[in-house]
Amino acid sequence: MKRRGIDFSKFSTRRSDVDCHRDAVCLSLGGVNLYACDAEYLDYVVEAKSAVIEDSLLPHLTMLRNPLAKLVREEVKHPVERRLFTAILGRLLRLGRITCFPCLTINGKVLRTLVHRDQIGTFQEQLEWTVGALRENGVLAVRTVERHCFPEPKWGTWVSSSNLLAHAAYKGYAVYADKDRFTWPGEIENAVRSAID
Repeated sequence: MKRRGIDFSKFSTRRSDVDCHRDAVCLSLGGVNLYACDAEYLDYVVEAKSAVIEDSLLPHLTMLRNPLAKLVREEVKHPVERRLFTAILGRLLRLGRITCFPCLTINGKVLRTLVHRDQIGTFQEQLEWTVGALRENGVLAVRTVERHCFPEPKWGTWVSSSNLLAHAAYKGYAVYADKDRFTWPGEIENAVRSAID
């Protein structure tokens, strides 16, 4: 979609901010109301913002929400209201254009990493390799995963590699040794073998 400029006097998350606020149309996305002077313009803005989010995520295997929001702000060259970004990201998640995978942090919390739908196959392949290498070697460093998955490292590849291991930890295939290394959960494997035998 060719993007034309967005006139923010005709679009906002607050009815009073649009020029035609008395006659504004409204679209509700996840509890966030979006207002514009007409439905066609509102649809255009939502699709344009969706395209910027997808285009910013696509070159990366995974990305967390805040770095993605930063890339979107840099792309559109103006502040993007957090509520607007969150509402449109939620729409993309509901439509399956972006998905998220839970990752376990070293502190035992769960965070969600975002993956563009065109990257899901690659994510699954790299996750399979990561779990296999972890099972075979017993210990795996984030840099080792990065070297295998991203022969030419660039911005974001270390985080994507860490997210692969953190997702494996969430699924029970890895345990944090420290923030940069993961181990195979041998105790769990031994318990499963004992239960099967």
